Amino acid sequence: MIRRLTALFVTAAMLCVMTSCNIIDLADRIKEGNETISGAEIARLMIDAINNKSDVAESYSSIPEKQRDGLSFSYFTEYIDILRNLSRNNGTIDSFRFLTEQEMSSLDIDDEFSVVVFEYSSNPDPMPVYIYLDVNSDGITYLSDETVTDIISIWNYADHYFTMMEEQNIEGIYTLLNPIYSDEELSDEAIYARASALSDFYYTRVRSPRDEYEISKLTPDSMTIVIPEIINEDGESYSEHSVEIVKNYEKDMYEIDDTIPLETDPFLTYLIDGGTKLVHCGNSYTSTIINNMVGKPTYISHGIDGIDMRVAENGVDIEYEHKILVNYPGLILVFEGYGNSEKWDGELTGFRLYDTTELNVGYSVYIGMPKSELQSVYPFIDLYDYQLTYSAPEADYSIEFEFDDEDNLDLVRVSKVI
Repeated sequence: MIRRLTALFVTAAMLCVMTSCNIIDLADRIKEGNETISGAEIARLMIDAINNKSDVAESYSSIPEKQRDGLSFSYFTEYIDILRNLSRNNGTIDSFRFLTEQEMSSLDIDDEFSVVVFEYSSNPDPMPVYIYLDVNSDGITYLSDETVTDIISIWNYADHYFTMMEEQNIEGIYTLLNPIYSDEELSDEAIYARASALSDFYYTRVRSPRDEYEISKLTPDSMTIVIPEIINEDGESYSEHSVEIVKNYEKDMYEIDDTIPLETDPFLTYLIDGGTKLVHCGNSYTSTIINNMVGKPTYISHGIDGIDMRVAENGVDIEYEHKILVNYPGLILVFEGYGNSEKWDGELTGFRLYDTTELNVGYSVYIGMPKSELQSVYPFIDLYDYQLTYSAPEADYSIEFEFDDEDNLDLVRVSKVI
């Protein structure tokens, strides 16, 4: 009996101790759940994870659950990988600071965020890398699941876009571009032509490998990518090229601004009749040649005399250069030359085609041409206000297109740029 009582007391004591331990442990957990850490501490933990891959799990667990706002470990890891990628070319993160209100305002960052910028001692002028921390109504800083997810989403979208370029996947590029434009803005044919032009541009002009692309801006709703080396048309010099991706929340989609330089078309300085080159800007003609090639004009007008002059054929009189406008139905040829309405000669500096004729500008452009067809021939021309420039060896020429109320081409103006 004594043994049984002793055993009973020992068991009771042990249960009491165990229960006390569990209560104490539970109290500690409740206390820990109520505690928060500062935004600076969250930033420090994230930087530890960026600088050391082995610290990712520990950093995640060290952030109180309520300051993770439902953010999963996998998304936290993916976000850390993005920040590590952004910091790759800057070196090791040595410190950080919070942006001032003035800096936030200049960068057009919503004041609902508390934004950290990394600092690198090995790179005094780095491409800036930011952490976006949300702040709730109680002033508690936290790592928002929504913010992180948005950043990951736009990052992955950009990665997919540039992968399509690397693979020269025109169909894939078209699929990304197509939702951006309404039928009134661009036809399917014009969008496909733009996708093809982008693929050609990245294949022939982009010299920077993907790992050298610079991210100058990454927010939950926008991203700007700078490609350091784009070979220019001269084939010798280089320039930068920027791509901007923005989230359109109203349409729940991303919009891409990847406006590439317009490829100049030398044939737009030619008037062509049935496939035969008729006249060409920069060439000199006489009235006799023009009458034989184009026909007799309806009338000729003269502009104000210029400063250039020459001795007339009689060897005595002085002739002054002036503009000579040779008019035909639907066409005006503009010359800089000498003479009068009966006899003249000069350089063709431009022309205007403004009515339906048998003539084309270059091999593709004609009066009455639908805007969508012109967009297919010259992708991106809508982003340049339907103007482009051709640089000839001797001069530059401006080519302008205008449309009627039904979006059909009703004027092409080619002019020498003075």
